[in-house]
Amino acid sequence: MKDLFRRWLRGRDRAMDDDVDAARAWAEGQGWRFARARSAAGFAIETGALRVEWGPPQRSYIEPMELRVRAELGGLGDLQLMVLSRALAKVLEAEVFEQATEDNRTRVDDRTPEEMRWLVLYPKLPRADLGPLADHYTALSNHRHAGAAWLDAAFRERLLALAPRLAPGRPAVIAVHRGRLVLRLAVERPGVPELELATALARAGASSALAVAADLNAGRLDSSQASVWDATALPPQSPP
Repeated sequence: MKDLFRRWLRGRDRAMDDDVDAARAWAEGQGWRFARARSAAGFAIETGALRVEWGPPQRSYIEPMELRVRAELGGLGDLQLMVLSRALAKVLEAEVFEQATEDNRTRVDDRTPEEMRWLVLYPKLPRADLGPLADHYTALSNHRHAGAAWLDAAFRERLLALAPRLAPGRPAVIAVHRGRLVLRLAVERPGVPELELATALARAGASSALAVAADLNAGRLDSSQASVWDATALPPQSPP
């Protein structure tokens, strides 16, 4: 039995090495910088506009490995946008109400990850705005009309391409705040199709976020704030 287990581990490690080698070839074939992680399994790719990382997760709701894509955008002001898989939204909503209730009042502060804070601070986009995305995603924003504007045709197309890969154990989050877009996916093995899908999705989301910010700054989009609750204290309520 032990020999069988060792052979299984060796086979798994060889398959993982093959995936990483394929990721290296894919990245370097496009002129991008590829680097293996020094202290743990994983790697990073620098494309110039994006930083792609695969390695141990930075969020408790992602396992066993996380694929992250970051884009430094700048010039977004206070714009906050998020779209996440519906199954994950339900889990996080339940968790924030369970963990943050004190003296019959629910408090939300900077110690809570933004994904959880935003779910109780900002209203969700209605199904009419999401269209076919509503079966797979929850979306929200701190500006009343920015969320719907963010989901332009190109971004919607990429989100729908990701949808068949979503499952309760394979969450996805795309968040824009502090002038940066961050995409998080649960990806156990970093195949080239996953890397291509993630980078295309991040580019589409980043491009649309910049357009939304420009419209807000120019007054072409209503800049009124959207908020369900006071930012520091929420009335007691059970998660849906």
